[in-house]
Amino acid sequence: MADIAFEVIENFIEAAATIESTVKQTELFTRAKPALIAQQALVLNAAFSDPVLLEDVNSDVIEITPDHLMVIRKKAHNPSEIKLLTAVSDDISQRLKMQKSQELAQDKAQQYLTAWNNGEKIADVAVSEKVGVLRTNRDIDPAIINAAFKLAKSDQANELVSTAAGEAIVTLTKVTEATEVGDSVATIIQRMERSNADVTYRAFIQSLKDASDIQYPKA
Repeated sequence: MADIAFEVIENFIEAAATIESTVKQTELFTRAKPALIAQQALVLNAAFSDPVLLEDVNSDVIEITPDHLMVIRKKAHNPSEIKLLTAVSDDISQRLKMQKSQELAQDKAQQYLTAWNNGEKIADVAVSEKVGVLRTNRDIDPAIINAAFKLAKSDQANELVSTAAGEAIVTLTKVTEATEVGDSVATIIQRMERSNADVTYRAFIQSLKDASDIQYPKA
């Protein structure tokens, strides 16, 4: 897929056929309100990168997970424009209400953190315990995982974080050192080798483009 996506930059059809897949598309979206699939930071950054947005070429291969790879391209782009205040007043009102709600939630969460640090019980707050948490866990919000591993290297026991579902207090109760890392190391080495090969291939293709007078058709 990567080879064909770089060789045939004006469409996805051949790249998709190579892996017996189909091309999918989203509705128009913005940086502030990305489509569901573009909520991944790597995907969103690629969508608004110069090669994709301005040069109309396929993106680099995006690795969502080791088993989930993606290549994207622009189908349409509407430049930003200044709208009349009457047309956006409702949206502004909703954003201000949301911002205020978030500020109140953060203030309340900070109060809860202080109470939690003092050993007090907090009513009407769900408590969830996770055992054997790994950096690769997909069923836990990434902000919580990052906080847990940050706490493992500090003297703190609790940390307040913002998650997709709201504010959360992360409490670290135990750290288990890794003992068997053979498979993990092998996987990492494979990913690094694949990444290095991909970078080398891109550099080679780019050098050919720079040395040629070929003009690529727009999609």
